[in-house]
Amino acid sequence: MDMLVDLSKAREICGGDFSLYKSLITILMESYEEMHRDIDQAFQIQESAAIEDTVHKLKGALRNLSAVAAVEHLQTVEVLAKNKNVHQALDQWKKGQVILTKTLEFLRQQDRKKDF
Repeated sequence: MDMLVDLSKAREICGGDFSLYKSLITILMESYEEMHRDIDQAFQIQESAAIEDTVHKLKGALRNLSAVAAVEHLQTVEVLAKNKNVHQALDQWKKGQVILTKTLEFLRQQDRKKDF
């Protein structure tokens, strides 16, 4: 995990508009708990398609913020679920919680700033 968030890529995605980036952070923060809960529930019922779908949604939200480490991690979980390797996907999901937590902390810090 070399880089949590690629701010130069984020700047590019948002066309240099930091207020847009902050809006994307707000949207993620408002929906994160629900997405996380949906992923956990999909793992509880061991439904690979539901895991893949819910992880994909979170991955997309994080990709919009250029959260490269979390996106890479979630891509692995998604592929494992797509290939019906639910137990391996769950192991990866659990291992990635540190990455997700650090990414959210980083994004909260960015949300308090005035520019990239």
